[in-house]
Amino acid sequence: MIKEEYYSQKQVTDSYETLRFKSYGGEYVNGRELEDVFREIDGLPQDANILDSPIGTGRLSKKLIKHGLSNLFGIDTSMEMLRYSRNQCGTKITLKQESAFKTTFPDKYFKAIFSLRFFFHFNDIDLLIKEYSRLLEPDGMIIFDTIRWSPRAHFSRLQKKHGGVIYIHSDRKVENLLKKNGLVVRSHRRFFIIPSLLYAYLNKPLITLLDTLEKILPDVICCKSIWIIAKENKEENKEENKDVP
Repeated sequence: MIKEEYYSQKQVTDSYETLRFKSYGGEYVNGRELEDVFREIDGLPQDANILDSPIGTGRLSKKLIKHGLSNLFGIDTSMEMLRYSRNQCGTKITLKQESAFKTTFPDKYFKAIFSLRFFFHFNDIDLLIKEYSRLLEPDGMIIFDTIRWSPRAHFSRLQKKHGGVIYIHSDRKVENLLKKNGLVVRSHRRFFIIPSLLYAYLNKPLITLLDTLEKILPDVICCKSIWIIAKENKEENKEENKDVP
């Protein structure tokens, strides 16, 4: 079963957040994954065009609405996810059934693009990065995450149970693709020393222990990366080149 079919099933959509985010460990993961977004959005104008791609269950967009952002857009290939998001977010967001790899939005339309829990579903992310670069305003930002390692990338039983293959993207590979598409890394952080889904099954003492270990161990062992991206300033580069003798 392909990913689009899997996430178009009503039972998958309806159980998505319960499986991942409703336990103590799930709430911990949700907070950690969203904290970088909310650290950055305070500088955004409230009427800025914002894209949540893919919107999934709307877990991010419903918080963006509460934060006061008014021009929100969410896209997803799954009508079930869009249905769920509408119930979560109400009418204060524009929802479209579209592929993130080829949207119908005009160039330079968004001040910010958020794309969480998405890149690891695809082996080839070049076209996705290219599309996000096309959509981004010159002074805008993109926030997305990637997986650096996971057992799900290697064991078919885990893949079948949780929606199919996931793909590992090394930090170097991501950096090269960003540079190729005229984007630069503003900030990059590694987190979670075990795969995020496992936290949902752990109690508070174990999560506290893992959190402590993550703070003292080298971040190279972490399994996930969060990226905050900006467009390359070509005019600034031109001025710097003029100064080179």
